[in-house]
Amino acid sequence: MRSRHTAAISAGIAGAVLLALPTMSIGGLASLPVPQVVTKVVTTVVPAPTPPPQRTAAPRDAASDPATTPPAHGTNPHGQGSVAVVDTNPDAKRPYSGDTTGQADNEDIVVGRSRGEQAADGTYHGHVTVAALFGNEIVGVDSTPGESRKGPLDTLQTSLLDALCGGSGNQLCLSVLPVDSTTTGSGSSNHFGVAHAKVGGDSGIEAGVAESNGTISSDGTCQTSHGDSSVADVKAGGQAVASAAKSSTDSSACSGRPPTQKDTSSVIELGGTGVPIPAPGCADGTADTVTGVPTLLPIVCNADDANAGQGPAPYGVREALDAFVLATGATAAAKLTTSGAESAAVAPAGRGQTGGSSVTPSVPTQARNGNASGNANAPNGNGVENTGAGGGTPSAPVTKPVPASGSSLPFTGTDVLLVALLGALFLATGLATRRRLQP
Repeated sequence: MRSRHTAAISAGIAGAVLLALPTMSIGGLASLPVPQVVTKVVTTVVPAPTPPPQRTAAPRDAASDPATTPPAHGTNPHGQGSVAVVDTNPDAKRPYSGDTTGQADNEDIVVGRSRGEQAADGTYHGHVTVAALFGNEIVGVDSTPGESRKGPLDTLQTSLLDALCGGSGNQLCLSVLPVDSTTTGSGSSNHFGVAHAKVGGDSGIEAGVAESNGTISSDGTCQTSHGDSSVADVKAGGQAVASAAKSSTDSSACSGRPPTQKDTSSVIELGGTGVPIPAPGCADGTADTVTGVPTLLPIVCNADDANAGQGPAPYGVREALDAFVLATGATAAAKLTTSGAESAAVAPAGRGQTGGSSVTPSVPTQARNGNASGNANAPNGNGVENTGAGGGTPSAPVTKPVPASGSSLPFTGTDVLLVALLGALFLATGLATRRRLQP
């Protein structure tokens, strides 16, 4: 356990370094060779024999590219957003479980995970994990049908901060650790935030820090799910000013109609336009952009997976920014995820049907293995689309460059200093991993 704590602390330090990376010059570092994620699938709508709708995950080969294939958390219909996750020795299995605390999947630190879900028996459920450490939830909020739960600071919020907002004519409004989970018989809405401020009303300045949402709902014909997360987001007069690590995903399934699915993300934006840091693909939302220092500290922008075998279509998973420590092949000493989102939906029972309807994909083996050709960012003819930030024109096909044997990396003085600073981190992580593997 002591080594596990040491590894997690090392990974936390890696996270701090990661947040500083946008100010450093690491352009030109060779990217890792990673198979392109393929989202083109064939879907059919078939009636289930008995209600409620059931979801059975399509078979999936063992993940060979965990560095870029983000895990879905459970195969039940759900919407989920996570602000940050630290995972030492991350598991290569796909999908993970639906455990919001990360205990079932050995996720060491979970911060700000909001999840709305439909269980196998058809009932809805909501949960917000404010923080969890080594599978132990420190603070959390849970709701079942007919319940609405608030976070630990709700009394302060309603008695003081809301009064301040009303007294100022909604010109000065502040929320501190807002946590909300509300569930009904037809859906669940869940929200987490560290802080949110609004100055000057709707035409003024609005800023949010470390926020996430996970929602799901059904109107009897269509089920829709949504997940989003952001590290920081600033607006003025309703217009985007700046943001850091944002991700969003939406899935919809309707009786008798093809499903739809859409994923977006960005690393850094100024004025609504992406900034090419730490790599050009990070600016325009190109899925699975790999950069950073190969092996030592590879970085993935816009890690994406949609309708590729982790569960029945439609589903989508998007992580704005991932950093790995000592990544070799399918293994890594640690992974830090900032701003993850995922969604999955199932069509309700159609009119005249005695049972529910489920959307079951036929996933080609090549798509599951990531070996088929195709554009992961273009519509596939079945209503499935993966786009870059802002939901604009789909990006061009992703090209994964393979560094030539013996090629050199163009380091700047800043990069050399970065590697030197990371030396102690890598040594600590390696010692922790070695102790963990000792009998």
